[in-house]
Amino acid sequence: AQMVDLSKVSEPELAKITKGAQAVAEVMGVDVVDVTKAAGNMMKNGLAPDAQTALDIIATGAQNGANNAGDLLDTLGEYSDSFANIGLDGKDALGMMTAAMQGGAFSTDIAADSVREFGTRVLDGSAEAGGAFKTLGLDGAKMAKDIAGGGPAAKTAMETIMTALSNTTDPLAKETAGVALFGGMWEDAGAKMVLSMNPASDTIGDVTGAAQKMGDTLQNNTGTKVEQNYLITGLAMHYC
Repeated sequence: AQMVDLSKVSEPELAKITKGAQAVAEVMGVDVVDVTKAAGNMMKNGLAPDAQTALDIIATGAQNGANNAGDLLDTLGEYSDSFANIGLDGKDALGMMTAAMQGGAFSTDIAADSVREFGTRVLDGSAEAGGAFKTLGLDGAKMAKDIAGGGPAAKTAMETIMTALSNTTDPLAKETAGVALFGGMWEDAGAKMVLSMNPASDTIGDVTGAAQKMGDTLQNNTGTKVEQNYLITGLAMHYC
């Protein structure tokens, strides 16, 4: 399936999406196909409701340091399902990865891998995760149920867990619970980085229009004109 249904999108909207995709690609120094594949995967996994939103999220990430290691598109392609499985949307995911980079992560990949490990351990209902919830004073069954159900309740559950973990003052208890919930990523990525990703601390703000603004800036600076048929012919937007 195409990321953009050409039969349902008006020419002005298609031109807007095309311009945004090419602008994001130019700013990130990648092929536009890589941008559209990442955006398509975000849509397929429910991280973005439409192409424009997906592009706005990617553009915002490029402007806020999430692509400093050059792996943002690969991470969105590989880990979209991991974020979606625990009730997070693309903006949540970007906020967490940006915070991780600011918290010392050397790549978005390690941040997303931490999220994947967390989801696996909570959703599998491991004894270690159950012990961690008990240590944190949380209802483990409810936390797992809310996360498994997705949506706002899942995001709230993750915020509750991360906040409780951050507020744990006993170093040994915090270390034990952190390893139980994040596995080796707690040690590999570091507690500071992991805890920086609490969705409750999102500072990304509104992403609407980010790709268009990026395109407008490039056109104003370079006079570049976007060719709409560049998208329609050789570079049609497809899901991964």
